Amino acid sequence: MTDVKKMPRWPLYLTVLIAVLLGVYMMYQMVSSKPQIVVKETLKLEVPPVRSGIFEGKPFNLTAWVASEHPISADGVKVFFYSSADALPVINHKIMTTAPGTGFYAASLPPLKMLEEYYYYVQATDSAGNTATVPAGAPGTWSEQKLLSNYYKRSMMTWLSPAHLLTMALAMIFLYHAAYYALMHLASGGVFGIRKAVSATGWGVLFYFITNFPIGALLAYAYFGKPWTGFPIVWKLDDADNRAFIAFIFFAAILWLMKGTLLRKGEEKNIISSKAFAWLTVIGTFIVYFFTFTGGHN
Repeated sequence: MTDVKKMPRWPLYLTVLIAVLLGVYMMYQMVSSKPQIVVKETLKLEVPPVRSGIFEGKPFNLTAWVASEHPISADGVKVFFYSSADALPVINHKIMTTAPGTGFYAASLPPLKMLEEYYYYVQATDSAGNTATVPAGAPGTWSEQKLLSNYYKRSMMTWLSPAHLLTMALAMIFLYHAAYYALMHLASGGVFGIRKAVSATGWGVLFYFITNFPIGALLAYAYFGKPWTGFPIVWKLDDADNRAFIAFIFFAAILWLMKGTLLRKGEEKNIISSKAFAWLTVIGTFIVYFFTFTGGHN
């Protein structure tokens, strides 16, 4: 039996440190969205970020804040928009209304249909002729999409979100343990066995598959109206489906390379060394964490 007291402690300290840093990064991502602000002379236009999509049958409520040393007429703040179902270059616009003296303006756009999205920009003009537009440079050309956009969302199926969160949490916990066990194996020069790292990786990959594919596909359909947004539809690494697919294939491959230990048929059946597996597990785990907390669906 391995003498735990003689095992190196730095793998534990390192994994705890990384867990804390990831937690701080997640909190930062949640609160770091800033409004877009454009200032023209004495006119200031501020449009807050939209944090979620439009739910089925619900209007899109848009807000803005405007300040100027000069008066702003009743029709001085407008939102220009079109949906992906509209034929360009037909552009709609709507006057944003305000409660006098507050500087806050609001407008509601009609509900979207399945697979549609809005492209829009906000423009404010004061009595001195100053004009501010958010985002800056809009409308530009529509093909450049110098516009803010907002996706359609269907009403959530009540069991999908908790199931997705639970399986994702289990995947992250098992993969995090796998990275710790792999570091222990490396730090101890192989004295700390590799079996725990292989087992934890196996369970982590299983839950990672469940949360991203059967559950993830249903969740994507519930939110966006399409179960898959990755290749060949989108060839971008920042797409969540592409990242999940790459990470799953990576871990499935290294587990297959350690099939002797995984299936308990003897280490002689392994194709790579335990040290190589440990390094691949550590690198792969932190790549998965990076993929999970960055990027989204296209």
